[in-house]
Amino acid sequence: MSSSSSTTTTTTLFFSGCNLGHQFFGKNQESEKRNGLYEKGCYSAPAPSISSSYTPTFAFGAAATMNFLNNNNMGLAASSRDGVSKSNENDAARRALPDMTPVRLEDLGVDISFSRRRRNELDESVYVKKVSCGKDFIYILLSDNRVISRGGNRYGQLGLGHRQEICDSVNDFLPVTVSHNETIEDIQCGADFAYFLTKSSNIYSVGNGSYGKLATGNFNNVLIPTRVKSSLFNFRIIEHVACGHNHVVFINEDGEVYGCGANFSGQLGLTHSKDMYIPENCEFFSKKNNRVAVAGSCGECHTAVLTSAGEIYVSGDSKRTHTNYFTFFASDAIGVFCGRFHTIIQITERMLRVSGNNKYKQLSIPHKSTEESFAKVMIGEQKDKITNISTSEYHTIFILNDCEVHSCGTNRSYVLGTNIFSNDTTCDRVVPIKSFPPKKGYSLKCSSNVESNVFYWTKEFSNIQKHFVFSFDRLISFADITIS
Repeated sequence: MSSSSSTTTTTTLFFSGCNLGHQFFGKNQESEKRNGLYEKGCYSAPAPSISSSYTPTFAFGAAATMNFLNNNNMGLAASSRDGVSKSNENDAARRALPDMTPVRLEDLGVDISFSRRRRNELDESVYVKKVSCGKDFIYILLSDNRVISRGGNRYGQLGLGHRQEICDSVNDFLPVTVSHNETIEDIQCGADFAYFLTKSSNIYSVGNGSYGKLATGNFNNVLIPTRVKSSLFNFRIIEHVACGHNHVVFINEDGEVYGCGANFSGQLGLTHSKDMYIPENCEFFSKKNNRVAVAGSCGECHTAVLTSAGEIYVSGDSKRTHTNYFTFFASDAIGVFCGRFHTIIQITERMLRVSGNNKYKQLSIPHKSTEESFAKVMIGEQKDKITNISTSEYHTIFILNDCEVHSCGTNRSYVLGTNIFSNDTTCDRVVPIKSFPPKKGYSLKCSSNVESNVFYWTKEFSNIQKHFVFSFDRLISFADITIS
């Protein structure tokens, strides 16, 4: 496994994969052009040869060192998909970001200086609190509770009051606020919409309003974050929001579940298949029924809910079951993560149960395109602990021990890095990608979409942790799942 050789700070993010939506970098960044590292909205990277091992190379991009990792002795079980020509591979490589491209917040137009008078002095107490990726856009929440966004904006999902895409370097990342300048404490992105949770326990939504998924009572697009009425949740505080492709589930302080948006596959678990433009309570979860929900995760057409007793219930088309009500899936769970058409359940610090679509080997199950039973997958070695999981349609990212990146699946648009052989190569088992030096008090996390990943250091941990106590050195960090 390769180790990071460049000095990074907690205000450094790492990008990998495709940048075609310009959600990371702009179209006209002159420093990138001067260094010859920019083409068609994405960094240029050489296509690695399967037969040769290419040694680490270092170049300077917009403002940081980029590391091209060594693929020596990776031992990957690789099989290229049919119909991928060499020219297509090279084109994909030119569109891809080099492996783990580090970029500092200040290089993205984010001012983290102490004040105007001390603009040359950086406030090192500021760090990235949360990153959430949509299909072609990105939100970043800072520890001082500022929110910035960038990328595709066809439906107004950037929350800027217009539908102009933010992809020019002169714009950089732009600030996003909600009414009365409430403090935003959490962000969850769907494919083309987003939800915000504030310190005063209010919820705001923005973006594509199709299927009623913005909980505004209609199907209209929303360009400015709009408050969702608390009366829709019987005035109970919402503690957790999970976004799917076109649906949303909410979990309140009493462990009750509400859902809105698309429901054509029964993914809201409401015992019917009618789309909901206002949240409806799923009576299956309640203290009275001894099923208290603490976390949820959404795929495109299914929803999985974790209870305080460690039970997993799933509704919708999970490729294993297809119901419009929640059915029991597993017990003794400590986490659940939905990809577009698959489900990953964490049982222990190393053991997973997986099911659903495995066409791209995103479940790390060889020789199967679909896993109908919950197969057991062990990650890492005996001493390792899974501290973060991020899923997408084609790949899965596992972070071990807060600093080691592993992955499996298909390297679409080099989303797993240019060191994983060629474009569209499939890794049918979990392999190490990169190891960073650990940072005391911080945990490395990842947010993914179909063709890109963002890695960042944070001190934040999920609300779910207060419901479970493990025999770990500390509690497990649960990933944010974005479906796109």
